[in-house]
Amino acid sequence: MEDIGRTITFVVDDRQWVQKVVVGAAFTFLSFFIVGLPFVFGYMLELQRRVVRGVEPVLPDWDDLPGKFRDGLRFLGIAVIYLVVFGIVGWVLGQIPFLGWLFAGILGIAFMMAFLYVMVRFALTGEINEAFKVQEIYQALKPTFATFLVATFLWIVYMSLAMLGVLACGVGVFFTLFWAWLAVSYAAGKAYISAEPTGEEEVAA
Repeated sequence: MEDIGRTITFVVDDRQWVQKVVVGAAFTFLSFFIVGLPFVFGYMLELQRRVVRGVEPVLPDWDDLPGKFRDGLRFLGIAVIYLVVFGIVGWVLGQIPFLGWLFAGILGIAFMMAFLYVMVRFALTGEINEAFKVQEIYQALKPTFATFLVATFLWIVYMSLAMLGVLACGVGVFFTLFWAWLAVSYAAGKAYISAEPTGEEEVAA
């Protein structure tokens, strides 16, 4: 990835970033009650489309809320399936001491890498079945393993750091979590470009 620091700082390039982050933090708060989660996912999907297209500013407006909710809800279904599959396989491997735990950890990283690729792929195509084309996902990730591994590492680090927002009377966590999701979405979009150099041509207008 060209500039890791850019995954964090790109947000402030938008002249209206404060308003957009505040609204995002509000939806992140509502995500704890499930209702806000589709909106947050929908926003991240739109951000990833803009990253791949090279649209500036990268941060989308908080408009077309029904569209964001619809896209986010569909992707939430994909996320749940991924989580359930990994949970089952991880539980089985977890019954095997040491070696099973090691494989479960490796599998977890692999799932996260695939999830990032699938998220951007879904953002571009809107096709749910794209999330389950295992062979195509593998072929896309194989030549860009290092790039998606870095993006996955950033995901883990940013989400861990975001929890420090709890120290700000608990309220700050909604801002830090949303910012972390923005950073992860940006990193995923950049990683996708390296995996699919012609991906921009596939993006529907």
